[in-house]
Amino acid sequence: MTDTPTHTEAQRPAQGAARQTAQQIREALDAVLTHRYGLWGASFLRILTGATLLVQLVVNFPFRSYLWGPAAAWSQELHATAEFPFQRLIFGPTVSATSVTVWYVVLIVAVGCFMVGWHTRLATALTLVLHTWMTFSDGIYLDQSDNFVRFVLVYALGMCTWAHWSFDARRVARRQAAMESGEASAFTRRWSHVKDGMEPYVTALHNAALAGLAAHICMIYVASAMFKIQGDRWQNGTAVFSPLQIPHFSPFPELSTLATMWTLPVVVATYLAVYAQLFFPLMMLHPVLRKVGLVAIIGMHASIGVLMGLPFFSMLMLAGDSIFVSSRTYQRCDNAIRPVVNRVTARLRRIFRRGKTPVRAATPPGATSSQPSDGRSPAQPQAPV
Repeated sequence: MTDTPTHTEAQRPAQGAARQTAQQIREALDAVLTHRYGLWGASFLRILTGATLLVQLVVNFPFRSYLWGPAAAWSQELHATAEFPFQRLIFGPTVSATSVTVWYVVLIVAVGCFMVGWHTRLATALTLVLHTWMTFSDGIYLDQSDNFVRFVLVYALGMCTWAHWSFDARRVARRQAAMESGEASAFTRRWSHVKDGMEPYVTALHNAALAGLAAHICMIYVASAMFKIQGDRWQNGTAVFSPLQIPHFSPFPELSTLATMWTLPVVVATYLAVYAQLFFPLMMLHPVLRKVGLVAIIGMHASIGVLMGLPFFSMLMLAGDSIFVSSRTYQRCDNAIRPVVNRVTARLRRIFRRGKTPVRAATPPGATSSQPSDGRSPAQPQAPV
């Protein structure tokens, strides 16, 4: 007579698999709630995005009134087609030049604070609102880089972009040192306890925003590749040739001629741009293919920025791609650059302090100084008894 397994024994493998799955889910949740991923990439994203926007705003400062102010009178008919009632409240052809200048300067300051990481979340929110207000005041100047900046700033609101290379990171380090040494004030200690309780939620928000931005960038590249392969010029390998023959997209005609004078480089560049974008999400999943994909994407955007005269678009796209670079790469770069930066900073501090050192009057020959050698003030004469 053979022994047949009981109902309880038959359920044991399924229960073990369920427990293992539950344990894996708990470990994944713990990792999401306790560890912040991509902090170096998020910090570099903040710096490169802020620097690009800052240069763009400073370059266009003399033309602010013609682009987004009252001098753009030719675009006043667009005022009736505003998508929102408040769309042209602080920028636009119906706003005074003084108001446009004031808000433009506020936007420059907000972008500067965002770039250096000073009160980063507030600076990010202010940059997002004012930049969106400015670009939507006149839709003629909108392009894909403005759309990209807008959703990057939305994701940056949730990410901890201040973790490295920022004034906020230095302030956090000083507060932690004060807490460990017992020199922190009562308010600082209470605020630190409140922030410690919020850490899991902040970490989860950072990881979710980082994953959302990565997925959004991958969708942009895949959608761009799918649109490209529908065109005949992309299929026959000549699409790169055509835009470089347009004067508007050829700031360096000799360089454009050199890049398109041979057929093979044009065909390779055309197909490489399509395949790099189409398979970008898959290449990001493998450490070796990720390097290949990033090199191809960086080369593509660098070529667009130089050959087609679109530097701001290329720099902003490269800022978004920076979140895919591994933290080890950023750490190696930081270890290589930080000693040089520290030496330069120390030298500038010495020069600055030397310039602020007061110059004492020269002592005449043969006279003795009344200042003691130990630096103390000379003794006062005593009154006669």
